[in-house]
Amino acid sequence: MMNRKSIILKTVSLLIAGLFIFTACAQVSAQEVKGLLQAMEGKEMVIKLDDGTTVKITVENQRAAADAQQLVGKQVEVKVRVDDKGARRLDRLERRGRSREDEHFTGKIESITADTFVIGGKTFKVNATTELDEGLKVGVEARVEFITLDDGSLLALEIETDEGELRFSGKLDSLTADTIVVAGKTFKRNTATRMDDDVAVGKVVRVRFTNMADGSMLATRVQVDNSGQGNQQFDVTGRIDSISATAAVIDGKTFKIDANTRLDQGLVVGARARVQFDKLPDGSMLATRIQIDRSGTGGAAETKFRGKIESISTGAFVIGGKTFKVTPFTKLDDGLVVGKEARVEFVILSDGSMAAIEIETDEADANHFVGIIESMTADTFVIGGKTFKVNNATKLDDGLAVGVKARVEFTTLSDGSMVATEIETPVSGREAEQRGRETEQRGREAEPGRGGGRGSGS
Repeated sequence: MMNRKSIILKTVSLLIAGLFIFTACAQVSAQEVKGLLQAMEGKEMVIKLDDGTTVKITVENQRAAADAQQLVGKQVEVKVRVDDKGARRLDRLERRGRSREDEHFTGKIESITADTFVIGGKTFKVNATTELDEGLKVGVEARVEFITLDDGSLLALEIETDEGELRFSGKLDSLTADTIVVAGKTFKRNTATRMDDDVAVGKVVRVRFTNMADGSMLATRVQVDNSGQGNQQFDVTGRIDSISATAAVIDGKTFKIDANTRLDQGLVVGARARVQFDKLPDGSMLATRIQIDRSGTGGAAETKFRGKIESISTGAFVIGGKTFKVTPFTKLDDGLVVGKEARVEFVILSDGSMAAIEIETDEADANHFVGIIESMTADTFVIGGKTFKVNNATKLDDGLAVGVKARVEFTTLSDGSMVATEIETPVSGREAEQRGRETEQRGREAEPGRGGGRGSGS
């Protein structure tokens, strides 16, 4: 049997061991630090907190130190271990807010000051580390990546816009210190070129660029393109400054127009349009298609309207008390006269006025038919057992496919055959509202080749 002295000694030993473990645990605690990574000084990281104070954190891992060097000037989140002397040692480092999908917002810029942007009714703080695109101005669509500070305010990490930006998408062929080759197109790059971390050879990327005086293209931003399109197409979105039979000026950039350029309905000065174009050997740009752009929250709040025609003039229709501008690109039905009911598809211009894309008589459904698409060819659609001819003037919705429910507007010819003037996928009111905010490809009039008229892309 153990004597009393041995029992006491063992008990004391256990108490001392427990105290040692407790003390060791108490000496190291976890802490989360959020703020601006101001500098890396050797193995020491300097972070400025949201309240303006600074903290220093020791970085023992060489790879972590290299990663931190790349994040200098960025907002970061850091997990640290704090010992009993208050020294902080790095445990984990990541870019602040980058992994949170709910910290993105898109809207129209309403006001800009030195310290804030108001976008879509929300106020975002900006500081010296906020990445700001060129071309940001009141009235343009912008996308914000932001973080929520402890006081509930929003700090923008980046504000970008596609407005007026020349773009090209395709697979990244090669990447050097001076050049980027995407789908065979060479872009110069310099220290001002912003390159996302996940850009790599073989990935589909989107390049924003500017045309240089020598005819070369300088990349301003390169991002991975997750749209799934990668269609190797030059494009730009902006307001129409002017448009004629030979050229269009979009956001200050001139695009040539020729007989092969597809001009959609509703093109009018002040409307927001998307241009797909080719670069010519002389450095000029030739538009292959110009279409009204309704993507984003800047699209028209209402894009269709029904009412009685009250007056008709050379440049405008008054329908149901509303005035709609008409242009050479407005499609007008036969039989539009004062007193008739009409349906208008339109866009809202930057000055608040409305430009008609199409005005058609809103007559009985005798010339309307709804059914399931059974077959599609270059010249005919069979819908609900009925055969409808299609031609270059037929407007075809995107998403038309065998098995899809479709609504046909048509005319009956003297030989009894039916020619479709429009085939669309009928949608509910909620879906219609959502669709009005998405890019729509409408207006197929004078479209060369029918292949592109069934949602096959451009």
